[in-house]
Amino acid sequence: MLNNRLIALLLAFLTALPLSAREDRNICKKALDALPDKAEVFAPGAWKPWPAYHDRAGWDAFTGSKKKELVALAKKYLKYKYKVVPATLYLEYEKTGNRKLFDAELKENTQALQCLIIGELAEGKGRFIPQIIDGIYYFSVCLPSWNGSGSDARDGVRNRMLPDPRKHLIALTSASRGPIIAAGLHFFKEEFDKADPMIAELCYKALEDHIFNPYLDEYRYTHGHHWLGFNGNRVSNWNTYCNVYVLQTFLLADRDPERLLRAVDQCTRSIDRYLDTNKLDGACDEGPSYWSMAGGKLYEYVRIMRDVSGGRIDLFGDDQVRRIMEWKSKNYVTDGWGVSFGDGFARQAGGGGLVFRIGADLGSREMADLGVSLSADPVKHKFSNKLYSSHDLYRTLEAVRATPDYEKAQQEALQAAGGDWDVMMNQLRANVSSAWYKETEHAFLRNASGWFLGVKGGHNAEHHNHNDAGSGVLFVENCPVLIDAGVATYTHTLLNSVKRYDHYWNVQSQWHNLPLVNGVQQMDGAKYAARDTRCDVKANTFQTDIAGAYPAEAAAGLWVRSYALSADGLSISDHYALDARKAPDVEVFVVQPEPILPGESLNGYKVKAGEVLIPARSFDGRKTIPVLLRYPRNLTPSKEENKLNDERFLSAWGESIWRIKFTSDAKAPLKGVYEFKVKRL
Repeated sequence: MLNNRLIALLLAFLTALPLSAREDRNICKKALDALPDKAEVFAPGAWKPWPAYHDRAGWDAFTGSKKKELVALAKKYLKYKYKVVPATLYLEYEKTGNRKLFDAELKENTQALQCLIIGELAEGKGRFIPQIIDGIYYFSVCLPSWNGSGSDARDGVRNRMLPDPRKHLIALTSASRGPIIAAGLHFFKEEFDKADPMIAELCYKALEDHIFNPYLDEYRYTHGHHWLGFNGNRVSNWNTYCNVYVLQTFLLADRDPERLLRAVDQCTRSIDRYLDTNKLDGACDEGPSYWSMAGGKLYEYVRIMRDVSGGRIDLFGDDQVRRIMEWKSKNYVTDGWGVSFGDGFARQAGGGGLVFRIGADLGSREMADLGVSLSADPVKHKFSNKLYSSHDLYRTLEAVRATPDYEKAQQEALQAAGGDWDVMMNQLRANVSSAWYKETEHAFLRNASGWFLGVKGGHNAEHHNHNDAGSGVLFVENCPVLIDAGVATYTHTLLNSVKRYDHYWNVQSQWHNLPLVNGVQQMDGAKYAARDTRCDVKANTFQTDIAGAYPAEAAAGLWVRSYALSADGLSISDHYALDARKAPDVEVFVVQPEPILPGESLNGYKVKAGEVLIPARSFDGRKTIPVLLRYPRNLTPSKEENKLNDERFLSAWGESIWRIKFTSDAKAPLKGVYEFKVKRL
């Protein structure tokens, strides 16, 4: 007889299949096939997004005011020693699950090589070439493959953490390093040949072994490269992330015209799988931290295809494509805060350059303004225009290209606010409207008083799922009031194990703004889902029945969670009908600062019966907003501290967060309503 955990895993697998029977649109493939001369358009060497290395006038114009900065960054790595990741670190990862053990070395090596390449392109004097050769050599002989557990019927050996020389699987790390080797060939082959012609051949052989041939190996469609989507499964950020890096690698370095065209065609068909197996509403159910790998990479695919084709392949006008890209703005609150559904970070500052470029290409003022907002520091009164992505050469060079337009937009926004930074920050987000993503069941609601509510329905087998159907977060004037802790530092257990929901409190519903029904929390799995979810963005209301998100022992026949955001407050109500009373219900609300219970005082205010005071504070500590959470008198309030020790939580919330627990009587009625009101004091 199947146990509950096995059933949950089976249902989670089934949920990975396409979630609707809608007809595939195949918009990317149709656009590609409409080109009668695509073999010429996508010929080897046809993609020339940047000046040639010896075009010094071209690079002087391209780098502009950033030339000195780019050269200075490269100079830091003139004596850099590339780090070799020892076998023992891979083996230690298998024991501890802590991938930071070797991630740091890989990222530092990548950052060094990228800075050296771009610095040499900016300066053009050859002094960084020897270090570039060392870096290119390192990655050519050490390009890491994915090292997941599992078995391969053809190879017959379980692949543990050490790289298997018989398997060259393309995954996040190997895909993202491919374009760096390809860029070395693209820009510096002549310089490499002066040193030793074998350098270029070594680079090319590495790309053939690790990228070109594995990508087109049909066996890998179902044995390692599931992210392509060719085995009928629903795909996530791995699809866009890996495909776009692979596409760049082929376009920059492949010498075989037939293979290159096959790769472009396969990438296009695979991106279609991303679009056609995900929701048309454009929401990212993986959490906002994955948007740059999902929606952000989709943008780069669309941009590259438009540029290579001379504008004849242009998907920026597609509604789904636009919604995927603009979801970032709807999910973002302001002041660095975002809605941390799924494995998302609560703090989402940064990435403004990418968002600005998307806004420019989409013709979306909202996204362009968000890009400016993400670059602004209203405390220090300065803009940041970070050029370097730690491992993304394309994204970095495109940031350099867009610098003049970006800096102009930044100054125009500040001038429009009369030089007042706080006014500017409000103006940049003033016209963002409430949004409802009907298929994914995400709602982001705003009022004119600076209140923001993010709520969700959905099911508990979403990508990077947390058991949070029906949960919501609330911000008042940029201060977090009701929070979602977000995601911890990744380990093997958190990412890949059925122990995820047993070992990590932050993915459990009891640490979200949700009830314990009969003392029972939500369960993970596709069948544990919200139902009858609806939203009215004009009225700023949302409701969903979350009874189905709880296991049978909760005896939840009906549990309708409703949110209503008014001009000056928020109402949260739970209408419930239980099949049996087994234990008290516990309504949970998670907050950052210590809440003040009835009878306690803060700054001269004594909290009354029937209310709890939440002293919500801004991230920079400059502002505190006292908020009252009024609760039914038939519930008993208490508070519980959660001392944090994970660096991701610490960076967002400080040393601890709290949950307020409102507990019903052990013999509470089988039917009733729990209603809460949130008001500013």
